[in-house]
Amino acid sequence: MLLGLCLKNTPELVPHFFRGLQLSDPKAAYRSLAALTFVEDVVREAPLPSIWSGSLPVEHLLSAIIPPCITKTLLGKMVQNPSALLVSSGLKLIITLLRRGRECASAFRTTTDIGANEEISTQLRSSILHAILCHLPDIALLLSIPSRFDPFENHLAPSTSRANSLVVLGFCEALQCYARLDSTLMTNVKFDWAKLVPNVNDEQTQGRTFSRAEPLLQLRILQTLLLLSRLRKSPFSSKMLPNVISILISTNILEVYTKARKLAVMLMERNLFSDFIDFSSSHIAEIGQCNEYESSLWIDGISADIVDKLVRLIEESKQQRVEQKIMISQALSEASVGCARLGISSFLVWSISRLLKDRESTVSNKLSLLTVQVATKMLLYLADPGPFAGIIVFQGSIHGHVPSDKRLAGLYHVAKSIIQKDPKTNLLIESHISDVLYVSSSQILNSQILNDDKKETSRYADAAIMRQCLSMMNYSGEYNEKLNILLRKILIGVIETGDNVSGVISRLGLMYNSHSRKTAEMETIIILLLSAPMTKEFDVEISDLLNRDAKIKPDSIAMEVSSALLRCSLVRTNHESSFISDVLRFCADAFKSTDPHTSGLKHFLLMIILHTIPAKEKSASFSLPPDAMFDLWATLAENPTTEMAVKICLRLESCLSALFGATCGRGAWVVYQRVCSITPKVFVNLWLNSLEKVEASNDYTSSLLQSVLKYDCSQFYCLSSLFTSIANDSKMAKLWDSGALDAAAATFVLQAYKQKAAKDIIAHSSWVEVASIVGRRFLALMVRKDQTQMICATDVSFALILDVLEALCSNQLFSLDMHKSLPRIFDRITVLPIEHEIQMMRLTKIICVEPSSSLLLTKAFLRCCKLLPKHIKKMIRTSPMTEARSLESLVSMLASLIESAHSFDGDTVLQSSNTIDKCLVACLKYGLSVPNNASSCSIFGGCLKIVRLLMVKAHDPLSSTKVALGSLTPSQVHAMAISHSSFQVALSSGNRAVAESSSIPEGSKFCIGLTQQLELIRLLLCIVSGLDRDVKIDPVTRMTILSVYNASTDVVDSLLRRLMFLYEISGCCQDEISTMNDLRWGPATKHIENVSEEESWEWFVDALDIDRIRYTLCQFPVADTLEPKCHNYVERATNHESKIKHDEQIVFSDRIEDEIDDDSSSATPQKYARDPDTTRDGGYDVWRGDGDDLRYSPGFILPLILATLEAYYPQERGNSNACIENSAKVGPDEENAGRDEENEADCHAFGNMCRRVSDRGGIALAIASLSSRCPSIRQLAIAICGLFLKAVQMKESHGIKSWRERPQQEMLMSSIQRGLAVRRSIQMQKHDTMEGVELGGMATEKMLNIPMLPAVSAVFLAKALLILSKAGDDMYGQMNRYFLRLTDYHGAFQDCFGLPAFLSLYCSSSDELSRCRTERSWALLSLRDGAVDEYCYRIISQHHVPELIMSSFDSMIDDPESKSELYLTIDVIETLIQSGGVRASNHLLKGQGLLSWLHGVLGWRKIPSVFPYVALKCKFINLITAAVNSYRCTVHTGNDGELDEAQMFYEKVPLANAVIRLCLDGNYTMGQSDSPPDSLTLLGSTCNALWAINLAGRHSQVTSIYGTTALCDMTSLLTKFVRHGEMFERVLSSICDLPLVPNETDLSSAKAFSSLALGFILDMKTKLSPDTILLSMKRVNELMEINPCLRDDVKFTAQIINCRQLAVLAGGIDVWNLFLPFVGHLV
Repeated sequence: MLLGLCLKNTPELVPHFFRGLQLSDPKAAYRSLAALTFVEDVVREAPLPSIWSGSLPVEHLLSAIIPPCITKTLLGKMVQNPSALLVSSGLKLIITLLRRGRECASAFRTTTDIGANEEISTQLRSSILHAILCHLPDIALLLSIPSRFDPFENHLAPSTSRANSLVVLGFCEALQCYARLDSTLMTNVKFDWAKLVPNVNDEQTQGRTFSRAEPLLQLRILQTLLLLSRLRKSPFSSKMLPNVISILISTNILEVYTKARKLAVMLMERNLFSDFIDFSSSHIAEIGQCNEYESSLWIDGISADIVDKLVRLIEESKQQRVEQKIMISQALSEASVGCARLGISSFLVWSISRLLKDRESTVSNKLSLLTVQVATKMLLYLADPGPFAGIIVFQGSIHGHVPSDKRLAGLYHVAKSIIQKDPKTNLLIESHISDVLYVSSSQILNSQILNDDKKETSRYADAAIMRQCLSMMNYSGEYNEKLNILLRKILIGVIETGDNVSGVISRLGLMYNSHSRKTAEMETIIILLLSAPMTKEFDVEISDLLNRDAKIKPDSIAMEVSSALLRCSLVRTNHESSFISDVLRFCADAFKSTDPHTSGLKHFLLMIILHTIPAKEKSASFSLPPDAMFDLWATLAENPTTEMAVKICLRLESCLSALFGATCGRGAWVVYQRVCSITPKVFVNLWLNSLEKVEASNDYTSSLLQSVLKYDCSQFYCLSSLFTSIANDSKMAKLWDSGALDAAAATFVLQAYKQKAAKDIIAHSSWVEVASIVGRRFLALMVRKDQTQMICATDVSFALILDVLEALCSNQLFSLDMHKSLPRIFDRITVLPIEHEIQMMRLTKIICVEPSSSLLLTKAFLRCCKLLPKHIKKMIRTSPMTEARSLESLVSMLASLIESAHSFDGDTVLQSSNTIDKCLVACLKYGLSVPNNASSCSIFGGCLKIVRLLMVKAHDPLSSTKVALGSLTPSQVHAMAISHSSFQVALSSGNRAVAESSSIPEGSKFCIGLTQQLELIRLLLCIVSGLDRDVKIDPVTRMTILSVYNASTDVVDSLLRRLMFLYEISGCCQDEISTMNDLRWGPATKHIENVSEEESWEWFVDALDIDRIRYTLCQFPVADTLEPKCHNYVERATNHESKIKHDEQIVFSDRIEDEIDDDSSSATPQKYARDPDTTRDGGYDVWRGDGDDLRYSPGFILPLILATLEAYYPQERGNSNACIENSAKVGPDEENAGRDEENEADCHAFGNMCRRVSDRGGIALAIASLSSRCPSIRQLAIAICGLFLKAVQMKESHGIKSWRERPQQEMLMSSIQRGLAVRRSIQMQKHDTMEGVELGGMATEKMLNIPMLPAVSAVFLAKALLILSKAGDDMYGQMNRYFLRLTDYHGAFQDCFGLPAFLSLYCSSSDELSRCRTERSWALLSLRDGAVDEYCYRIISQHHVPELIMSSFDSMIDDPESKSELYLTIDVIETLIQSGGVRASNHLLKGQGLLSWLHGVLGWRKIPSVFPYVALKCKFINLITAAVNSYRCTVHTGNDGELDEAQMFYEKVPLANAVIRLCLDGNYTMGQSDSPPDSLTLLGSTCNALWAINLAGRHSQVTSIYGTTALCDMTSLLTKFVRHGEMFERVLSSICDLPLVPNETDLSSAKAFSSLALGFILDMKTKLSPDTILLSMKRVNELMEINPCLRDDVKFTAQIINCRQLAVLAGGIDVWNLFLPFVGHLV
């Protein structure tokens, strides 16, 4: 970049610099490639030579264009090299030279100084191009590249395929540059271009497929061929067209399809019209359009099986050109059409003739049908279809028969009617289209356009559609209203696109003038005129059309109308529909007049308006000025005297109501301002006047009042007075009784509760009376017998009735009368839609708050029990998504009713026990079925949970329910579940439920997160835990459960382990488990049979996975217990199971010595505040890593390891207890003398088994288990370690030569043994001193207590064993030296409660830098894996490790080679925060200032140098998120109740600024371990961090007035989240909460930010929280105050106006009113 800038400033030095460049022979070596890349960069950046005189020699100019070191020979060697990298670099240099030469040639064309002699300029330009090409290789040399670097081979390796793709990409770009530089270079090239688009069906391609190439390469190849196809003499073989068509048919990439279609159409046009006659220039454009359209018809209609046949027929038709010309001449003469131009291909003529010749010809095959379809569409497309129709008729008539095929005969009759100008031509065409194209003409030409919105008509402005539609209308001899409407819409679309306006208008004029039109039809033409924009050209032509076609007689009314219309705006203005708006205003003024002479004028004006304003069903697509419409409506509604005035009132109300539902909210706001100007009371009276006039006809279509109320009802206090005066007003009572006011009353009640701005209306004293009146009315509607008649008569749906009653009852305003009415409704109504049923149940739950409502609750519960099986069956058969959502709500409602089972009526439930049993059986049956998707999986899980809730409520001894919910017992349910055919599938299904989303209805969130697998296990666990002790399982069921069990610590395996434990202790197994050898889990259950006694434990050793052992050591589950934990939220508590287990709890004191006391394991857990919204684990065993939790459960694996070692123990094989006791003693091993040979063999087998278990990681797991909180697990771990130590010390083990790592393992195990002995001795001595007894006076059970090591120490020892077992490990030397240096107490490991070897490794003093990094990385990794709880963090903090890591972070952050270590350091700090609990939060956040440190390390550094990798950025942002979440969890209050300093969140703005900087920096490089950058991951981390900062700062007492994040950065960040709605909301809310940096010059960013924020609010509407809406609107208002010119943007102000209704719903109308100074002028 610097060199290029220097050369641009001194262009005269370019030739001299070029002469200094050198290139050696091309080789695939770094030096050669680097030199080649440098030269290419210099050539690309160097400026072009200045062209100021024609006397400059060519050599001088060439020396400034191409360096002399670049020769044709050199580039040729590069191109012919077998290295893909070298060829790609050479092609890149060639492309740069070609582009430079083209730029130089363009400079010659645009230079004016040389223009004095054009011939000299052209000669000089030609000389320069020739000289440039002399330095470049020939094109023929480049054409060998595709054969050498084939990207289409299927058997290539991925890396080779990608390399070939890059080479061919450069090859295509080079060809394009050659063609653009000089098109003559490509004309005589001999190359089979079809090789670049191989066809999979072609045998010569040998398996090469075009789709195998990368999408970018496919697109580049098609672009190159498309460019070459535009050259006149570009040779393409006959294989090209079939190959391109096969690509067109098979591809699913839009860009590839578009390019392939263009290329196929161009190739087809060349094949069809290669010898076409060149007509005069006046007809070239028309013929060209026809040729292109016909070619596109063949391409769009072709299929893969007829491609080859079509190509053969085209070639066959070319051989009969002479016969065709003779036939065409005869046909045109016979049809008397003269020497006309066909505009179609000779192949189409030949194909139609071939079909009409043969009597037996049919159109059953695809190609013949395609021919008829193309011919039909061309008849409608041609401006003059007469010649083509004459040829068809001639071919059909010379054979004297009508074709036998129906579709071919239809084509013949259509052509004949066109020639004969039959008035029924239109009908024949419609019938023929329905037969050939399988759709009706109305579907093609009318309905699609007539039913679409006006704003979408531009997509019908296609030349083909317009020409065909005009032909259809031209063939229609009689008046057709649909055709006139269609004509208007097509004309609007044509004018909006600006294409072919003159041609369309001229054809319209010819069509209208060719028929006599009635006077009334003139209104349609006027509507056409008023509907389209008044362009100048269109205005002239349509005026001529109107003047020629006007037939209005000059009577008195017409003269008066003409004089009135002349006062309207006939000239085009900036206002929309100015003419019709003036007509509306003039009509309103006319009706205010009392002059009787204006009655005719009023009537005629009303007639025009009546025909102008569409009916209600079309009002949504009609737009008129809202103020003019409202003024006319108010005038007419005041006294609608005539029937026509009433109709106009209704239509105006429909149009005005449609404004409130339109996308643009300006019309709605203008109407509401008009309502407020005349006061809401006057508006309501006008609405009642118009409603009263149509009351007799039962035409309750008026919805204007409802629309206004939905927009804003906060000012309609008059409606409260209106409803309370019904009893005293006869007119109102009549309307009320007839149901005309039901919809308005429902809307008023619902919106009053929905809109927060209407809280004053609800707070008024009259609202109680209004609620009573409306509630009684809607309750009466619901209890009517004839529900269908009620709904049709009042236009109030049953759902709306329930909504109103639910709203009133929710606010305790109308619930007393519902207790008596709802039971009768339940008894009478048999079938309702599921949505209404759910509403009924929800209403029942709302009003049932008293004990007297037990009958109502019972009936609702029984109704749900009847509905659930039916709808589950319906969902399984149909499985629509809407049915699934409703079913989730129904399941949730049933669960809610079951929770109220203690209030059920016992007699009613007893009488309906059969219904409950059927529901339970159905839930169990369908709950175990195979789900189709994630949604049905959640529903089936909900069904199983329903079964569990029923069992608990009915059979739990502690339950308060006193009624029997069905007759099925828990043992029966258990038996049905395990005997279900899908039991094993459901138990082993790992499907996941639907993730919780804001779009899921509130009532259906009961099923969120539920799966079949979890709920089935919970159901079985609930039953066997205490509901029924008579449960039995067979061996097959037990093996099924074991086959699903994975011995891990995740939720499923924890539940399964607890279930197997309860089965065993409850005696549920029909054949009791005799040995632990039967506990084979997972795949091992398949090999349980036919196993000899000697191989009985081989399965366990083979099942142990060393990778899972390493997973376990990454985050050791210290809270796992030997006896599986009781799940209180599932199991029924008993006395034995409800006892608190002391070995599962631990308290952390301030001194390490307290932890090593023998009573440390029986302390009470420390309690601290926890925030459920955070991800801190606080000492719990929740898996924090990526993916599934695959850690082994120590409580399950360790007993099996001990049993395995016991089975092979040589002496105590028959006495396991003795073995455990002897191995638990940590004294020195006794010498075993006098072993016989058999005993030696046993010892040898025992040593081999111990070695195998150690190699599988079992011993390492046992060592790590010394940190378990469960004393029993620690005892098992010591027993295993003791047996292993005996094994490594045995004489027989010394003789195992292959066990080379045995001495190191013995050293480590002995060190652990002696260390524990020393620690035990210190404890005993301390205990004896405190108790006043001598050493050894402790009880035996006290002496055998195993101290609980911290995980950082135990995991270190476990990893050390794995390292010492592998001599090739990088850390083998360090670990070996560490234990060899232990000399005290004969090498005892004394750092049991510290950080062994961490400081020495992290502060490594090795001479090699790489060794130092390896040791530091291992120390950090060990620290990360060992920090699992507060106990570990206390030890870590007492060694000042956090301070050390944070200090070294500053030195590593600037070292480019320390990024991997930096990544690990960030991971360690995040782990310390998450696992350290309150202690870590207080120490790191308050003591060490972690939040300030996080943004401080980035304060003055550049992001690309600090975090060059995307993964590193995400990790640091996640660290910020974890730190802020930890801060939120540690907010405390002092003793005086005041806020602690921790709540003063000073770091909000700096942290947010750091996160935004990290996200916006787009410069990244690929690290050695990085996968391709995932922008979604970075966006997700950024969103989480900003949201955490926003939540932490909401309650902070410190607010920053000024910020450091610029508005342009906020806008750029917001733009990145446009496609991610859920994240966009959080980011928008977080950014709007940051202080704004005022900058009046950044107008574009202010506009973009405001448009994005308001657009998102309008798209999401009520899905957003009110705080987000109001916060965003405040920020937009701040930007408008800084940049007042934003008010001039029409689209932007329209967005503001559209947000008004959302502000009303959010209770922030005061916030929106801040925009009035900016949008008030638009009223």
